[in-house]
Formats: sequence, structure tokens, C-alpha cells
Amino acid sequence: MNKLGLALILAATVVLAGAYLYENGMQPSGSHGPSATTAASSIPVSTSQLTTAQTNYSSSSNASIASAMQACSNAGIPESQCQSYCESNPQACGFNGQAQQANSTTVPTTTVAQTALSTQDFIVAVPVNLSQISQISKFRSCVGHDYSGYDVNGTLETNRSMKHYFTPSASYAFTTGRIQELAPFNGTVVSITREQTPIGYQVWIADATSNATVSYNGQTYPTPGIWTAIFFHMDPASGIAVGSKVSAGELIGYANQSSNEQTFDIALANFSHSSSNSRETFDSIFNHMDQSVLVQFAQHGVNRSNIVISKAYRDSHPCTFSNYPYFTGPPSANESVTLNR
Repeated sequence: MNKLGLALILAATVVLAGAYLYENGMQPSGSHGPSATTAASSIPVSTSQLTTAQTNYSSSSNASIASAMQACSNAGIPESQCQSYCESNPQACGFNGQAQQANSTTVPTTTVAQTALSTQDFIVAVPVNLSQISQISKFRSCVGHDYSGYDVNGTLETNRSMKHYFTPSASYAFTTGRIQELAPFNGTVVSITREQTPIGYQVWIADATSNATVSYNGQTYPTPGIWTAIFFHMDPASGIAVGSKVSAGELIGYANQSSNEQTFDIALANFSHSSSNSRETFDSIFNHMDQSVLVQFAQHGVNRSNIVISKAYRDSHPCTFSNYPYFTGPPSANESVTLNR
């Protein structure tokens, strides 16, 4: 185990304290994060943290643990993200060596480039009632069916699930009107359509306070460049309709678990449709949660390190299909995370 990784493990007991400082001094609640033009060395890493079992530094490193921690402090990086920051910015932390992959059977997490799309931390409320959830599938998992498109780096990905499935606790299985779903940010409901299955409705909430939309192939989409949270198999709450303004944390509906439906899903999409270009970009909701939301998931053992599968791993370990677009099941255990209680 490398020294930096060991130090971070010892620091794990103060992660929540670091999160508090980050939320109450380093970045305001609800902030959309730094602009794309911000110097890379000052951007708080909002990507997944690689575990010490997956990554270590080469022996040519000449920085002490103390200086690395100081570098994170100077850049405004909380302790919980210091390892990821140093892996992305080795020179800033005083490391001459490059990060090397260590042998591991664990599904590796993702490293997302600092682009205008990936640095927006606008999810300021937990979109579900975590007390009602037992398991969450990983981004790029082989759970459910193919749901793929472009990633935030502009690369087209295929044959994977670029969203998250939520499995209710046993007492909420096969129910309607009980499993709460909440607005993850202040936004506008831009679309409500009946599911094809049909089990409930598909509800789109755009991270915007206007009704600006575009039409493409008979479907209404938010203005290009705006992130949209897509809730599948939902029964909208009373008063929720197209055009409704919603506030972060507001009850927007209930997961419909009728007809033996065992999960419901949430996606995060950025649409760009025109006569000359059509692109659907997907990312994990966890890559856009602010620290206050991440802390709530961390209390149940869910974090950016274990809830996102890297593109490289999925490319080399492709999903298989029983009848496209449905994956062969059941998926392996490392395709989902079981919440701690």
C-alpha cells in the first residue's frame, strides 16, 4: 500500500468533518462548481476516488505525505478527495512518478475529465428516500437493459446501462404510492409521458427555471446544454405537471412497483438535437452531487468510488444480452451496491 493511500485511510475517520468544512466554507450549498476556464490545479475533483487497492504511486515519488496534504489544503480540496486530486494533479502534489495500476479484481471506478459538463455539481437534494432503498446499480452496469449514448467527454458508449436502478427494501416491494422520489435540484418539469411497459410515467425535470424547450422527432426536449433528471416508472404527485416549477427536495412522485416491477431507475441526460446534429449525453447523478448530498449516501456506504464503473473496464468486460436490449441476468454482485443499515 502506498504512503498516500495509508494516510488517507487513517484520515477516513474525519471525512465527515472534512465534508462539513467543504460545505460551509469551501463551496456554497447549491453551487454549480467552477467554470470550465478555472485553472485545473484549483478545480475540486468531482470525479470518483480510486482506492489504494487499485492505484499506487511509482517509487520515484519525492513528496512527503505532509506536503501532499498541504497541497490539497492550499487548493481547497477536502481530505476525502485528496487522493483523487493528487492522482489527477501529481505535480501539484509534488509527485514526479505517474500513477500505476495495481492488480485488483475490484471493478475500477471512473476518472472523468474536467469538462464544462462534468464540473457542474448542481444536485443539492437526495432524489429518493434512502430509508426505503436497499440497493443501487452502478453507472455503466449490466443491470436492466441497454441505455447508452455519449459520455461527458464526447465519446460514444454502447451496450451498457448509463443510469442507476434503485431496488426498494423488502417492505416496499411491489407497492405504489409509497416509495418517495424527490426533486434533486430547483427545476422545471418539461415532459411527462406514459411508460411503454406500461408501468407508471417517465418524468423529466430540467435544471432550469424557464420553460425553454425544443422539439425533435415529436419529443419535447430541454434547451441544449441543460441537464435533465429522468425518473422512470413514476406516478407523479398531485400538482406535478408539465411546466411545474419544483424545488430541491420537493416530493414529485412515487415509484410504481406494480406488475411485479422490482426496481425503478433514474438517469441524468443532456440533450442536443437539431437538424444537423443529434446527441444524447449521459452521466451518473453521483458525479454531480454536492458534498451535502454525497455525505448522506456515504452514511449508507455509497460513494463515487463504488457506484461508477469505468469506461475502460466496461469496454473490456462487455455486457451480454439474452434478447436485446435486455441484459443476460441476473447480474453479478459487483454491478450494484447494497446500502448499509
